[in-house]
Amino acid sequence: MKTAQLIFLTTITLSTIFSTGNSFGFDLGGALNSVTKELAKELQKTDKNQNCREVTDVFGDSEMICEPKEKQKSAEEPKKQEQPKKQEQPKKQANGQTKTYDLQTGIDAYTKQDFKTAFNIFLGLAKQGNLDAQNNLGVMYFQKQGLPEGITEFERLRGARWWWNAGAENAEKSGNTQTKLKLKMNISQINHQHGLLQAEKEKFLKTKKCEKCWIGDNGPGLHLVSSDLSGVVLSGSNLRSWNLLGSNLSGADLSGADLSRADLRDADLSGADLRDADLSGADLSGAKWRTAKVSGTKLGKILAEEKAEKERLEAEKTKQERLAKEKAEKQKQALELLKKEAQEGDANAQAKLGSMYSNGKGIPQDYKEAVKWLKLAAEQGDVNAQNNLGVMYFQGQGVPQDYKEAAKWLRLAAVKGNKTAQKNLDAAMYEVKKLERAEKAKRERLAQQKLAAEKAEKERQERQAREKAFEPGLLAMEKSRFLACDAFIVNLRAQTIFFDGTYNEPLLMKELRLYNSIREKRIEKGEITKQEFSLAGGKLNIELKKKYGSDNLKKLTYLDQETVECGGESKQIAAKQLSPKEKGFALLMLAKKCKNSALRIRGVLVSHFSASMDFFEIGDYQSSIDISRRLLSLGREYGESNCHE
Repeated sequence: MKTAQLIFLTTITLSTIFSTGNSFGFDLGGALNSVTKELAKELQKTDKNQNCREVTDVFGDSEMICEPKEKQKSAEEPKKQEQPKKQEQPKKQANGQTKTYDLQTGIDAYTKQDFKTAFNIFLGLAKQGNLDAQNNLGVMYFQKQGLPEGITEFERLRGARWWWNAGAENAEKSGNTQTKLKLKMNISQINHQHGLLQAEKEKFLKTKKCEKCWIGDNGPGLHLVSSDLSGVVLSGSNLRSWNLLGSNLSGADLSGADLSRADLRDADLSGADLRDADLSGADLSGAKWRTAKVSGTKLGKILAEEKAEKERLEAEKTKQERLAKEKAEKQKQALELLKKEAQEGDANAQAKLGSMYSNGKGIPQDYKEAVKWLKLAAEQGDVNAQNNLGVMYFQGQGVPQDYKEAAKWLRLAAVKGNKTAQKNLDAAMYEVKKLERAEKAKRERLAQQKLAAEKAEKERQERQAREKAFEPGLLAMEKSRFLACDAFIVNLRAQTIFFDGTYNEPLLMKELRLYNSIREKRIEKGEITKQEFSLAGGKLNIELKKKYGSDNLKKLTYLDQETVECGGESKQIAAKQLSPKEKGFALLMLAKKCKNSALRIRGVLVSHFSASMDFFEIGDYQSSIDISRRLLSLGREYGESNCHE
């Protein structure tokens, strides 16, 4: 009775110390071994068939190992088993019945030091999510009890950590915060005090492989910025807070890994296996991950959402294309019907068709076609067509811009009460009035231009008449009289009345230029010299000074009178026209004088004179005049004397 009670209490202690008890903040090795030693002592007292011994493990801690006396060797351990994260359902036996595990049965087996049985029972329950079993399985890994054959120290410590971590997660889910914290403390001691974390890091850095490792636990993880980690195997590992900025992780196996808060900016994850990895809080800015396996991750969710969005957009696009096609087909049919009605003379259909061509809705925009149909409808009295046609004329669409024509059609619609047409008519009339004002101003400007042109033409004709009146008379005026008139004009200059007694300064200046040109011609002909002009002018100045002194008014009056007389005299001389026979004879005399005095081209001049005489004798006076003038021109050209006309 006492032994049973002792074993029961001991085994209960085993299952509760590491799950719901209060003894977590101590050295695991010593605490666990103290339980085992106590159990071994009690068993040796009550069971003479047990053989117990104390041994020291790799961490320097001692423990009691008890075995049945008839079995000095341990029974064959089952092969190493994996520790999956997910719970497994109870196994089925060969007879089809489900194998069940009982926690108390495992505790009883452990109490009897049947560690392999206890291990297998706890393993089955742990896989099913039993918190106590997960805790106890971690204890047995830590205490090297019932473990698979050939397991190394490295794997043993990882096994303990694995199941305690499973228990911690289980406790967190059930809200058992105290148990979770105590199990985490045990994990921390395994990682740090027992060197498991350092061993995992060394293994990874050496082999680039470390499945289900804990390298990122507590504090910042490894800093492997811009490292070549292509093809690394870190499946199921704890890689929290790793700094992998810009690293090459292409083809890496990171399935099931914990990459929460890892820095993966600009990292190359092409072809990497990220299935079921924890990427919460990880920074993936600029990372290449779209060719990676990402099912079960937030990236997988992103891809799924993108795929769903793409499919939705494609479906929407297909839908819109279908609706657009259906709409286009309906519009085509409606347009064909509308055209038919319009061609048959329906004013409403014509108005609608015109508006469609104008707006380009449902049909290519064509202003000329719009005007065509709107005009047909407007002529039938359609108000909307009249307004729209007016707008087309107003804007110059399909027709030359014409505000008056626009106002015409808009007025027809406005008087029928169309509000839009009334507003449009106001705008059209404003432009019409502005146009009328511009046209009036243009007419006035053209009238002024016409008057100015007529005035200029009259002045031109008058000038020509004056030139015809004065020039021949001045050219033919007797030499002494011309010198006297020149003296009067030079003294008078252009200050007052000229030849015909009028005063027009611009015209007077032109007449003075005319006189000067005649003066130069008479000088060129040798009729009068410049010296003779100067002497005549000086003589007149002396006479004016003696006669009038400083009385300029009387002097100007005298000069005006004399100048007018000169102009009148030149007109009288010009009025006396020579007949062709008289002019021909006069030119023959000049030609004869030129011929007789010629030295250089006498022969040429003689032949010209004979021809001129022949034409004069037969009565062809004009031909005689032309040949005589040609003779005189040749004489002057070759420097012969007495050849002036």
